[in-house]
Amino acid sequence: MRALLPRLLVLATAAALSGLPAARPASADKIHDGDADNYAIHIPDSWAWDRVDDLGKIGVREAAKRRIEMLADGKTAGIGEGGRLLLSVQELPKDLDPDYETWVAEWQQLELAAEKYEEVPEELHGKIRAARERVDKALETLASREEVKSLLLNRWDKDPKKWPPHEVDAVSVEIDRIPAGSVKVNAPCANLDGTLAECEGRLYVWIIRKKMYRLAMWAWPTKHDREHVRDDLDTIELSFEIPKKEAIPKKGLPPPSVDPEGAPKLDGDSSESKVFRDIAFGFALTKPRKFKSTPVDRAKQDQRTLGFRFDAVQGAGSLTVDMMVYRLAGGVTPFNVDQYLTGLWVIWMRDHPRGAFGTFPFAPVAPKTPYLSLPDLSKKKEVKRTDPKDNVSVSDMERFGVISEAKQITIRKEKVRAAWRWCMTGLTERLGEETNLHYAFTTDERTYVIRVIARKEGLSMFKEELAELLKSFEILEDPK
Repeated sequence: MRALLPRLLVLATAAALSGLPAARPASADKIHDGDADNYAIHIPDSWAWDRVDDLGKIGVREAAKRRIEMLADGKTAGIGEGGRLLLSVQELPKDLDPDYETWVAEWQQLELAAEKYEEVPEELHGKIRAARERVDKALETLASREEVKSLLLNRWDKDPKKWPPHEVDAVSVEIDRIPAGSVKVNAPCANLDGTLAECEGRLYVWIIRKKMYRLAMWAWPTKHDREHVRDDLDTIELSFEIPKKEAIPKKGLPPPSVDPEGAPKLDGDSSESKVFRDIAFGFALTKPRKFKSTPVDRAKQDQRTLGFRFDAVQGAGSLTVDMMVYRLAGGVTPFNVDQYLTGLWVIWMRDHPRGAFGTFPFAPVAPKTPYLSLPDLSKKKEVKRTDPKDNVSVSDMERFGVISEAKQITIRKEKVRAAWRWCMTGLTERLGEETNLHYAFTTDERTYVIRVIARKEGLSMFKEELAELLKSFEILEDPK
């Protein structure tokens, strides 16, 4: 299924209905890109760029490292712990199958065809699976080559016979949605001070637009990794960007021929702006162009509190915005805002197990920056992970800068209370950067929760339309 609610929205909805708790990484100087070589690499703020020197002979374009000067306890000096990376860009191996990029292009076209369907036909599923298996097999062979693995494993020894045991894989491995092969190893080697220490090594290799890329990374963590060196490697991997993703086939490919009769295609009302007015749920708003609305069936258990849902997709970027509405009875709502807000942290930790967290701050409420407005996307703030066993409260999240309460708020002349805004951004395992926004507020009749999930470039792509949607939101009086 391609048109399902993102996982966070599903879990939060289920938690709210059951009454249970619902449960771009770096500043500009931390980003290097090569237009000619089609990449942008981001490093965390704790890392620094390093000299390439004679490594340029093997295609190394970028080098960076993090040296831990003081451990997380604030008392113990580091002894070479930290991380290092190398990025190599080279011409294609001469003996690479000349049809390799044609296979990638075919897989990309089939994936693109699948985006037209709410439910992907089985015939198309089979073609996608076969195309990807052919690509993965070639990548696994490439990643197994000594001359490819050497960028990573020469850290242990120049002699391949003395390399430690390591794993080669290509199934479901991707760098910014481009198929890749991987080599992973866990074995002691010389750390940043030349001292033998436990090390986790990773190598990713991929081919796109007639070039071979290799990203090698090493982590020398402390025993419990309280300095989050492994998280740094996750962040670098998941935030790596490949601006031009279209493979260059050996010869032109015809469009995929799969178009089963009666298969439902996604178009709907995304080409038009449309006013939605819901008297029963007490709201009105305007759906902008580029967003497709999903019909709401409140006879279904999982949609009985759903006010609306709109989706926008362009390439790898997507944005989903929906709203849950809970009626008050005797001034009390069955929806517990505090439980919902604290549950968001639990769900976020579970669904984003790797990489760094961040948030974008909301401006204070003012005539030009009303409560229902977007945060400042130019001022990203890093947010530290907590221990999974910790009970993170609303006050804790306020201290982290993730959440804030707005006082004495009106939305289109309607006074609201308990007006909270929540923002988190991080990296998912396969889909890259994700940003979530939640707006929760209460009137005399109802509690409303507007939720936004943006993936990849979705927030920047549809920023203006989302701001327009939020600005149009209006609370309606109950009919007398």
